[in-house]
Amino acid sequence: MPYTLGIYTLGCKVNQYESEAIAEYAEKAGFILSEPSDICDVYVINTCTVTAESDRKSRQFIRRALTSNPNAIIIVTGCFSQVAPEKVAEINGIDFICGSRNKLEAVDAAIRLVGKQKPEKAIIDLPSLDSRGFEPMQISRFPRTRAYIKIEDGCESHCTYCIIPRARGRICSKEPSAVLSEIQRLADAGCKEVVLTGI
Repeated sequence: MPYTLGIYTLGCKVNQYESEAIAEYAEKAGFILSEPSDICDVYVINTCTVTAESDRKSRQFIRRALTSNPNAIIIVTGCFSQVAPEKVAEINGIDFICGSRNKLEAVDAAIRLVGKQKPEKAIIDLPSLDSRGFEPMQISRFPRTRAYIKIEDGCESHCTYCIIPRARGRICSKEPSAVLSEIQRLADAGCKEVVLTGI
Protein backbone atom coordinates (compact mmCIF):
# COMPACT_ATOMS: atom_id res chain seq x y z
CA MET A 1 0.00 0.00 0.00
CA PRO A 2 1.46 3.42 -0.94
CA TYR A 3 2.23 5.77 1.93
CA THR A 4 0.99 9.35 2.13
CA LEU A 5 3.30 12.35 2.56
CA GLY A 6 2.43 15.92 3.47
CA ILE A 7 4.76 18.94 3.37
CA TYR A 8 4.50 22.01 5.58
CA THR A 9 6.38 24.95 4.06
CA LEU A 10 7.44 28.06 5.95
CA GLY A 11 9.36 31.04 4.68
CA CYS A 12 10.48 32.38 1.35
CA LYS A 13 9.97 31.66 -2.34
CA VAL A 14 13.14 29.55 -2.29
CA ASN A 15 11.54 27.28 0.33
CA GLN A 16 8.38 27.09 -1.78
CA TYR A 17 10.44 25.95 -4.75
CA GLU A 18 12.39 23.44 -2.66
CA SER A 19 9.17 21.99 -1.21
CA GLU A 20 7.81 21.52 -4.73
CA ALA A 21 11.04 19.72 -5.69
CA ILE A 22 10.73 17.52 -2.58
CA ALA A 23 7.11 16.77 -3.50
CA GLU A 24 8.01 15.72 -7.05
CA TYR A 25 10.87 13.56 -5.77
CA ALA A 26 8.53 11.94 -3.24
CA GLU A 27 5.95 11.16 -5.92
CA LYS A 28 8.60 9.55 -8.11
CA ALA A 29 9.58 7.44 -5.08
CA GLY A 30 5.98 6.17 -4.83
CA PHE A 31 4.49 8.37 -2.12
CA ILE A 32 0.99 9.80 -2.47
CA LEU A 33 1.05 13.53 -1.83
CA SER A 34 -1.50 14.76 0.69
CA GLU A 35 -2.33 18.07 2.29
CA PRO A 36 -0.28 18.53 5.46
CA SER A 37 -3.55 19.12 7.32
CA ASP A 38 -4.55 15.51 6.50
CA ILE A 39 -3.52 12.48 8.51
CA CYS A 40 -0.36 11.39 6.69
CA ASP A 41 2.16 8.58 7.10
CA VAL A 42 5.04 11.03 6.65
CA TYR A 43 5.29 14.75 7.34
CA VAL A 44 8.12 16.91 6.02
CA ILE A 45 8.42 20.31 7.68
CA ASN A 46 10.49 22.73 5.58
CA THR A 47 11.49 25.35 8.14
CA CYS A 48 12.55 28.98 8.23
CA THR A 49 14.69 30.83 10.79
CA VAL A 50 15.06 34.47 9.76
CA THR A 51 13.14 35.75 12.84
CA ALA A 52 12.16 34.48 16.28
CA GLU A 53 8.60 34.31 14.94
CA SER A 54 9.63 31.98 12.11
CA ASP A 55 11.39 29.73 14.66
CA ARG A 56 8.18 29.67 16.71
CA LYS A 57 6.09 28.82 13.65
CA SER A 58 8.52 26.06 12.68
CA ARG A 59 8.12 24.46 16.12
CA GLN A 60 4.34 24.95 15.89
CA PHE A 61 4.13 23.14 12.54
CA ILE A 62 6.28 20.29 13.87
CA ARG A 63 3.93 19.87 16.85
CA ARG A 64 0.88 20.12 14.57
CA ALA A 65 2.19 17.20 12.51
CA LEU A 66 2.88 15.20 15.69
CA THR A 67 -0.67 15.89 16.90
CA SER A 68 -2.21 14.93 13.54
CA ASN A 69 -0.59 11.49 13.60
CA PRO A 70 1.75 10.59 16.50
CA ASN A 71 2.77 7.43 14.61
CA ALA A 72 3.83 9.31 11.48
CA ILE A 73 7.42 9.71 10.40
CA ILE A 74 8.33 13.35 11.14
CA ILE A 75 11.15 14.85 9.06
CA VAL A 76 12.43 18.37 9.63
CA THR A 77 14.54 20.18 7.06
CA GLY A 78 15.49 23.73 6.19
CA CYS A 79 17.07 26.75 7.78
CA PHE A 80 15.85 26.27 11.38
CA SER A 81 17.11 22.69 11.46
CA GLN A 82 20.40 23.80 9.87
CA VAL A 83 21.04 26.50 12.48
CA ALA A 84 19.60 24.78 15.58
CA PRO A 85 19.46 20.99 15.08
CA GLU A 86 19.79 20.38 18.83
CA LYS A 87 16.70 22.52 19.52
CA VAL A 88 14.76 20.64 16.86
CA ALA A 89 15.91 17.28 18.25
CA GLU A 90 14.57 18.24 21.70
CA ILE A 91 11.02 17.93 20.35
CA ASN A 92 9.92 14.36 21.09
CA GLY A 93 8.66 12.40 18.11
CA ILE A 94 10.93 13.77 15.38
CA ASP A 95 12.56 10.99 13.37
CA PHE A 96 14.97 12.69 10.96
CA ILE A 97 16.62 16.10 10.71
CA CYS A 98 18.44 17.40 7.64
CA GLY A 99 19.62 20.86 6.69
CA SER A 100 19.25 23.45 3.98
CA ARG A 101 21.65 21.93 1.42
CA ASN A 102 20.45 18.30 1.55
CA LYS A 103 16.68 18.71 1.50
CA LEU A 104 16.04 15.88 -0.95
CA GLU A 105 17.50 13.57 1.70
CA ALA A 106 14.13 14.05 3.45
CA VAL A 107 12.56 11.73 0.87
CA ASP A 108 15.37 9.19 1.07
CA ALA A 109 14.94 9.14 4.85
CA ALA A 110 11.18 8.71 4.47
CA ILE A 111 11.77 5.68 2.23
CA ARG A 112 14.09 4.14 4.84
CA LEU A 113 11.88 4.88 7.86
CA VAL A 114 8.23 4.57 6.79
CA GLY A 115 6.49 1.37 7.81
CA LYS A 116 9.14 0.59 10.41
CA GLN A 117 9.39 1.25 14.12
CA LYS A 118 10.13 4.89 14.84
CA PRO A 119 13.73 5.58 15.95
CA GLU A 120 14.24 6.15 19.67
CA LYS A 121 15.73 9.57 18.94
CA ALA A 122 16.03 11.81 15.92
CA ILE A 123 18.60 10.89 13.29
CA ILE A 124 20.55 14.02 12.34
CA ASP A 125 22.12 14.28 8.87
CA LEU A 126 23.66 17.72 8.72
CA PRO A 127 26.68 17.91 6.42
CA SER A 128 28.85 21.02 6.57
CA LEU A 129 27.46 23.78 4.38
CA ASP A 130 30.96 24.43 3.05
CA SER A 131 31.20 20.85 1.82
CA ARG A 132 28.00 21.06 -0.24
CA GLY A 133 27.49 22.84 -3.51
CA PHE A 134 24.18 23.64 -5.15
CA GLU A 135 21.74 20.81 -4.45
CA PRO A 136 20.51 19.45 -7.80
CA MET A 137 16.76 20.07 -7.77
CA GLN A 138 14.33 20.33 -10.64
CA ILE A 139 10.60 20.85 -10.94
CA SER A 140 8.36 20.07 -13.88
CA ARG A 141 5.05 21.50 -12.66
CA PHE A 142 3.81 24.58 -10.89
CA PRO A 143 0.91 24.86 -8.43
CA ARG A 144 0.41 28.61 -8.94
CA THR A 145 0.04 31.11 -11.78
CA ARG A 146 3.80 31.53 -11.97
CA ALA A 147 6.59 29.06 -11.27
CA TYR A 148 9.57 29.80 -9.04
CA ILE A 149 12.96 28.46 -10.05
CA LYS A 150 15.79 28.57 -7.54
CA ILE A 151 19.00 29.54 -9.31
CA GLU A 152 21.21 30.64 -6.38
CA ASP A 153 21.75 29.80 -2.72
CA GLY A 154 23.77 31.27 0.13
CA CYS A 155 25.31 34.60 1.06
CA GLU A 156 28.81 35.71 2.04
CA SER A 157 28.10 39.17 3.44
CA HIS A 158 27.91 38.15 7.14
CA CYS A 159 25.93 41.21 8.21
CA THR A 160 25.72 41.34 12.01
CA TYR A 161 21.91 41.30 12.02
CA CYS A 162 21.45 38.43 9.54
CA ILE A 163 21.48 34.66 10.07
CA ILE A 164 21.36 33.70 6.37
CA PRO A 165 25.07 32.75 5.95
CA ARG A 166 24.75 30.35 8.92
CA ALA A 167 21.50 28.94 7.55
CA ARG A 168 22.38 28.74 3.85
CA GLY A 169 26.17 28.73 3.55
CA ARG A 170 28.39 30.26 0.89
CA ILE A 171 27.08 31.41 -2.46
CA CYS A 172 26.53 28.72 -5.07
CA SER A 173 24.49 28.68 -8.26
CA LYS A 174 22.64 26.33 -10.58
CA GLU A 175 24.28 25.73 -13.94
CA PRO A 176 22.73 27.99 -16.63
CA SER A 177 21.99 24.98 -18.85
CA ALA A 178 20.03 23.35 -15.99
CA VAL A 179 18.05 26.57 -15.49
CA LEU A 180 17.19 26.76 -19.19
CA SER A 181 16.13 23.10 -19.41
CA GLU A 182 13.94 23.52 -16.32
CA ILE A 183 12.28 26.60 -17.82
CA GLN A 184 11.70 24.70 -21.06
CA ARG A 185 10.03 21.80 -19.22
CA LEU A 186 7.77 24.22 -17.34
CA ALA A 187 6.89 26.06 -20.56
CA ASP A 188 6.08 22.74 -22.24
CA ALA A 189 3.73 22.04 -19.31
CA GLY A 190 1.90 25.32 -19.96
CA CYS A 191 3.71 27.70 -17.63
CA LYS A 192 3.43 31.32 -18.81
CA GLU A 193 5.62 33.05 -16.23
CA VAL A 194 8.78 32.03 -14.37
CA VAL A 195 10.32 33.89 -11.43
CA LEU A 196 14.04 33.29 -10.95
CA THR A 197 14.75 33.29 -7.23
CA GLY A 198 17.60 32.90 -4.79
CA ILE A 199 18.71 33.86 -1.31
